Amino acid sequence: MSATFQSPTPGIAAGLVLIWVHVYTAGLPGRSREQRVGQIVSDLWEHHSDRLGEGASPALIGLEALGRAARGVAADLFWRVQLEGPQVQLNIPLERLGGACLLILVAAVMLSLNVSGYDPAVDGFDTELRRLAQIEGWQTGLYTALQVLSGIGMLAGAVVLYLALRRYSATQAILAAVALAAAGLMVMVNSTLYATAAGLADEYVAATPEHRDAVLTVARAFVLTLTTTVLVMAVMLALGVYGFAIIAARHHLVPGWLNFVACGSVVAMGVAMVTDLVADSDITWLSFVLFLGLLLLWLIVAGVWLLFGGSRPLPGSSAQAPSIASSGSG
Repeated sequence: MSATFQSPTPGIAAGLVLIWVHVYTAGLPGRSREQRVGQIVSDLWEHHSDRLGEGASPALIGLEALGRAARGVAADLFWRVQLEGPQVQLNIPLERLGGACLLILVAAVMLSLNVSGYDPAVDGFDTELRRLAQIEGWQTGLYTALQVLSGIGMLAGAVVLYLALRRYSATQAILAAVALAAAGLMVMVNSTLYATAAGLADEYVAATPEHRDAVLTVARAFVLTLTTTVLVMAVMLALGVYGFAIIAARHHLVPGWLNFVACGSVVAMGVAMVTDLVADSDITWLSFVLFLGLLLLWLIVAGVWLLFGGSRPLPGSSAQAPSIASSGSG
């Protein structure tokens, strides 16, 4: 029987069972994999045919197939280990890891930019500080921890993306990686500034009237610093992403229309910076939102594309894409 990953019987259940087969047979030699898939295809077909003959409904047959698959997970894994023995074969193209890092950056970007949500203007800063003090201590600690994780994610992403793209353009890859790593370090600095500002907000609420002005001044200085460092971090982050975007565009690693997304994000960021210097207006805010939205769109689409689609080989090159591969035998 010719092995195929298409469902041999109608319904979602059979398709899910074959997806699981595809997962636990990944990395096996082609013949072993085809034989296992052929066995499962035959078993699914026989089960479906027999149960239909007994008058069972397709929905019930599908549930029975899923139940059998769930009960057989341990046996499937044992079969894989027993078949493979002491040998382990793993082949993960670095571009796929780069795609995963781009998707992780989506969450890191959103967390790192949300830390600056308080207006440091003199008028009304008392209200802003009291609003910050209303946040529970555990919430502040959790958000600070997420900030640190975001920074670590950016640092790790810089390393992986550099390794994935250096063969295309080593100079651009290292410059982009340095910019992204700098953004990650600044995120961790921002987490400290945020935690300190939150502590000062609590101190401000509990302080006596004669000490509140001093606490207010210090807290405002920290919030001002936080606002500035978040903007610098955003610029460094954008430079890092744009650097990787240039490499991906030049070597056709991602869909061509993403080039327009990246260019639009650059223009929006420039407009936001210029209008912020000239005058504080709604144009600055709208431009920043557009810049961030297009940046996230590029990260999501490029990440999914690399993770599931891989990259095209360089024109005229017969070299295989670099990968993390290991094999050993006892």
